[in-house]
Amino acid sequence: MPNARRRLAVLPAAFLLAAGLAHVPATAGSGPVVIDAHDSHIPTAAYEISSSTGGTVYSADVGGFGRYYLAPAAMAVGSPTIDLGPRGYNRVGATISGTRVAFPHAPSYGSDTYSSPVTSVRSCPIGTCPTMTTLTVPAGHVYVGNAGDAAILYSSATDQLRLSSWTGTLGVSYDLPFHYDEPPVAHADATGIVLSGNGNVTFVNRVANTVTDLDYGDGGYLTPSYVVWHAVGVGPEAGPWSTKVYRVLRSNPGIVGTVVDLADAPGIEDLAANDTGVAWTIPNGDEDGSQALWTMPYDGTPALYARRLLNSGLSTFEGTAQVLVNDRLAGIPGFYKVTPGAYSGSLTGILPVRPSITRSLAVSTGRAIYTDDTTHDHPAYIRDVTNATPGPESSVTHAAESVGLSGPYVAFTRPSTTEGSTDVFYGRTGTTLARVTYPMSQVAKVSVSGSRVLVNGATTRVIDAATGSVTSLGSVFAAIFGDHVATISPATGAVQRRNLVTGAVQTVRAAVAGCTSSTSCVDDDGWHLSMWGAEVVYAFGHGGTTPGFASGFFDGLTAGTTALPMLYHLGDPSVWALTYWDGHLLVSHSHDVNLHLYDLRAGGDVLVDSFAEAPFGLDGNVVAWRPDTDLRAVVRDVRDFYPGYAPEPRLLGGTLPAGFGPGAPVPLWKPSLLLSQDTTGAVDIHSGSATGPVVRSLPFTSVRGEVTPTWDGRDGSGVLLPQGTYYWTLSRPGAGPIPIENSAGSAGASGPVYLSTAAPGAPGLTAPARSTDVTAGTSFPVRWALPGAPAGTMYRLSRSTNGGAFATVTTTSATAYTATGAPGSTYRFRVQAIDPAGRVGAASATRTTMVPHDAGGTVSGTWTTAPGASYYRGSQRRASTAGATWSFTGTGTQIQLIGTKAASYGQLQVSIDGGAYAAATDTYSASTRYRQVLYTRSGLAAGPHTIKVRVVGTGGRPYVGIDAVAYLR
Repeated sequence: MPNARRRLAVLPAAFLLAAGLAHVPATAGSGPVVIDAHDSHIPTAAYEISSSTGGTVYSADVGGFGRYYLAPAAMAVGSPTIDLGPRGYNRVGATISGTRVAFPHAPSYGSDTYSSPVTSVRSCPIGTCPTMTTLTVPAGHVYVGNAGDAAILYSSATDQLRLSSWTGTLGVSYDLPFHYDEPPVAHADATGIVLSGNGNVTFVNRVANTVTDLDYGDGGYLTPSYVVWHAVGVGPEAGPWSTKVYRVLRSNPGIVGTVVDLADAPGIEDLAANDTGVAWTIPNGDEDGSQALWTMPYDGTPALYARRLLNSGLSTFEGTAQVLVNDRLAGIPGFYKVTPGAYSGSLTGILPVRPSITRSLAVSTGRAIYTDDTTHDHPAYIRDVTNATPGPESSVTHAAESVGLSGPYVAFTRPSTTEGSTDVFYGRTGTTLARVTYPMSQVAKVSVSGSRVLVNGATTRVIDAATGSVTSLGSVFAAIFGDHVATISPATGAVQRRNLVTGAVQTVRAAVAGCTSSTSCVDDDGWHLSMWGAEVVYAFGHGGTTPGFASGFFDGLTAGTTALPMLYHLGDPSVWALTYWDGHLLVSHSHDVNLHLYDLRAGGDVLVDSFAEAPFGLDGNVVAWRPDTDLRAVVRDVRDFYPGYAPEPRLLGGTLPAGFGPGAPVPLWKPSLLLSQDTTGAVDIHSGSATGPVVRSLPFTSVRGEVTPTWDGRDGSGVLLPQGTYYWTLSRPGAGPIPIENSAGSAGASGPVYLSTAAPGAPGLTAPARSTDVTAGTSFPVRWALPGAPAGTMYRLSRSTNGGAFATVTTTSATAYTATGAPGSTYRFRVQAIDPAGRVGAASATRTTMVPHDAGGTVSGTWTTAPGASYYRGSQRRASTAGATWSFTGTGTQIQLIGTKAASYGQLQVSIDGGAYAAATDTYSASTRYRQVLYTRSGLAAGPHTIKVRVVGTGGRPYVGIDAVAYLR
């Protein structure tokens, strides 16, 4: 999942987030409230400029599809503008003709957003703006332009142009020479109308009441004396691959003249003209989509404007001999008026400051984190959100991209100082954040649930922000909720739900037929996944045997899947994004671009906002989204749409000390329990089990979803309770305590806690006297046990090597340890129990283990080396000739000779340090026994000692096998 991005400015590695802000719960009853109120550093763009002697109207990208503004004549630097409201998204923009401003209103999208049906037109005389009157468009007609004194309507059924008063009275009509497949666009005044569309240009002379087909072309424009338009490739006198501008006299439209012939031009984007000259823009062919502006007097030569234009409209200016453009790249961005034939213009107006655009967004427990474009490095902000007033606000850092928030935990990404890499920062607000760096392709976006940070990318990971531990999920798309994560396999389309604690995997949706691990099955830009506990909502486009779109709602507790409600447009069920929260599904659809809140449990669908898009969030009672009409994030209360809705809090995890006790290293129980939303309730302490009697109740009001109770081990009357394991549960007030459920929703949230009032006893410890007693190598097991030890007990194992000081080998919850020794060394072990409160108990009895030397040494006579897996380190020395000897020198106070006993084995004699041979030792055994102690000599002085073995040569069983020799040190 590649994640392309530009290089941004970076700051030092550690950031200190602002401390948590006072939380004010959301209240129902008010409308959306903007939470992103900054001004952008990016100059605004003005397009669809329309100007007349009465002033200038234009649409500007102050957010979403822009807003309409009116500058009454005469426009000047610093003169006021009038905000006419949001632009909407339709083919015909706002126009001014004479002194009348008008713009259409399309309440919903069609298959082609620029030719959506317009049901009403809003207009105002300049003197009354922004107070609007509304013209309802008659059935069978569409609005195509503003003639000043009348609205211009078109009927595709009759191919007629119809004038209507602004109060709705239909007047004169004109029969057009051909049918327009799409509604034409009109440029008009009180005496004429020019229509362009479907590659045709038509002129209507309202004075002479005539209609003239001006042949092929586009971009018709009226001046007081002329009709001007342009055409590419065909038309009167036009050659192939040539763009030409034409004009005719309004008084004699039958004689067409060529104004300019642009050989090999890519086509004109915008055209404006007056009685003295013409101006046009053509694309530069650059990736930024810029245009070149050319102007020319009718009797002169074309001149190229000094700077390229970005998203600029073009119009004649207030009935003068100049044209008006929005020059965003000028030293002072704004409106410039240009005389045709000039290379530069003069500043005549400045656009309003453009509000910032929300880039990424997440909400949790009454707060929102988001980024916008107020600076080049996209800072992230955290602020309280309510339906009354949002704030205060705090800057988190700079260069943040994707952001995530859950209660007190936050995460965000930014470009790394290492080229081709991305930094992920995570931690608690109010603390220094941790940072981890991954290749850019492995970081597409982050989200947070509880203290877990999900990093989606080519390799998807889960980071525990409380411990720093990282779990790799591999190449999957994923969503997270508490202890659970849902995944989609890009290769197969299989959807799974995983328990991050137990590792259990549950199938949500089987692999798509025909998709294999060697193919890319899921559209990496078209997958949507969200979770609430055990419930999973998914939607994705896929290939396979039958390519299509998969979606569903999976209830993990009953393992049932139901259809996901969608709005279908022309049979296409695709969505832009979705998020799920406690029974509600918030969806932005790709075609109607409306934000819907579905109630998946009770049924129902409400419209949250028209013209909305991702990013958005749903958390508890709070809905947040980015409206297309403004592009600044807003919030609203879910209860505005579903009165009485009360979301159910869930436990998302947290940090829970396993034990505590008076005088212990942990004297009080102070857990951090993370909930999916803020609530009030109680942490109840039970004896015996989670359903046993309540011995203490600790009331709480969570802050940022976090519950931090304190328990001193006493009951409600102040008496210290007996040592032992107790159990906590979470509940809310109601008709009897209402349990707060675990993250899956399968049971009440609960867990054990150990109250320690005395140190634990000494564990029983076992270790072999020699490593050869239990293994054929130098490794051996050490085991211990402490009957009645509570869950969470840890053990500290210490070891002394060759009589040296004891040192800790391991601290573990296990009751066994595999020790690895060196030949010739002696190890002594002892173990202590550490209860869950950190109280350390008495040490066990010491156990000693010798690790023998292999049977190397010096020999005389005939000896062979016999291999075998049962021999110490894989072989032994063997002889059968009487008088053959073997000797070895090692260090210690005790020597033990180790070898084999068997039916064919006989006697041997031993000499220590050159002394006399001792009485014979018999190594006979009816069954073969390996690694047996054949001889022991104790009480030696500390230091080196030599053992020598002589073969007796017993009749019928002469063999002697020496495997190892152990020295006690």
